[in-house]
Amino acid sequence: MSNKKFKDLEEAQAAYDALVVDQATAIQEAVDNAIKETVEKKDKEIADLTKRAEDAEKIAEDAVEKFNSPDDIIVTIDKKKYKIAFGVEGKTKEELAEDKSLLAKLVKNGSAAIVAI
Repeated sequence: MSNKKFKDLEEAQAAYDALVVDQATAIQEAVDNAIKETVEKKDKEIADLTKRAEDAEKIAEDAVEKFNSPDDIIVTIDKKKYKIAFGVEGKTKEELAEDKSLLAKLVKNGSAAIVAI
């Protein structure tokens, strides 16, 4: 703190008024900066989440496209059609299509390797 001597009450009042104005300005600047930082942080979070959602959507679209490819192997078991999604038990999709007993077992167990269509 300063031990400044003022000539009169008016000079002291003017110094006090300037101090109050400076303090109010400083508080307002601090609040504005805090709001700006918060908004920037939230904008970055929103951008990150949006990017993640877009990436997840692309992955899902790729998976659906891959699943619905024209190279699908369709088999009929008990008069129902199934698409072989992936090989199991060391067999490729093509080998699995030839193994009717394994296909029946997969249907019975509700395996995700074959999908009813």
